Amino acid sequence: MTTSSNGEIFLWDTTSGKWLADLVGHTDKVTYASYSPNGAYLASASGDGTVKIWDMTTWREIRTLYGHTNAVNSVIFSKDGKRLVTASADGTARIWDAANGQELLSITSHPAGAGYAVLNDDETRLITADWDNTIRYHVLPIDELITIAQERVTRTFTEDECIRFLPLGNCPSSP
Repeated sequence: MTTSSNGEIFLWDTTSGKWLADLVGHTDKVTYASYSPNGAYLASASGDGTVKIWDMTTWREIRTLYGHTNAVNSVIFSKDGKRLVTASADGTARIWDAANGQELLSITSHPAGAGYAVLNDDETRLITADWDNTIRYHVLPIDELITIAQERVTRTFTEDECIRFLPLGNCPSSP
C-alpha cells in the first residue's frame, strides 16, 4: 500500500508488485494508513481532517470519522482491532470505536499539533508525540472511571448512552 498527496491510496500485490486497486475518497493528501490486526480493514488519515475505514475484501469505504478540526497525522488500530487512535494537527489525540465510528475519548495532548498517538497493549495508556520531539504519556483508568460513573448515576442508562459513554459489551441493568 502506498499513499498519495492527491488523496488516493494505492494497493499493490506484494508478491508480483502489480497494482490491485485505488482507494479514492479523501479530498486532501493521505498522511497515514494502517491495517487492522486481522488485515480485514485499512484506516487512512488525511489532511482533510477525516479518517476513513476501508473494507479490504471489497476495497470500498465503509465509514468516515469526523471530529478533528485540522489534518489527521496518524491513525493506528489497537492490538485487538476494536479501537482506532488518531493524532491531529488540531492538538488532539482521539480514541474511536472501530466498529461503529463513535468517538470514545478526546485529549488535547499537544497544543501545537499531535503528530502520532498509540495505545499500549492493555489500553490503559495513550502515548502521544509531537513534531517538537515531546512525548506525553496519558493514563487511561477506564475501569475506574466506569465504576465512579456507575456509583454516581441515579438512573439506568439508555442503550444509546451505554453505547456512547461506556465501553461495555452490555448495558448495566440498574444504577
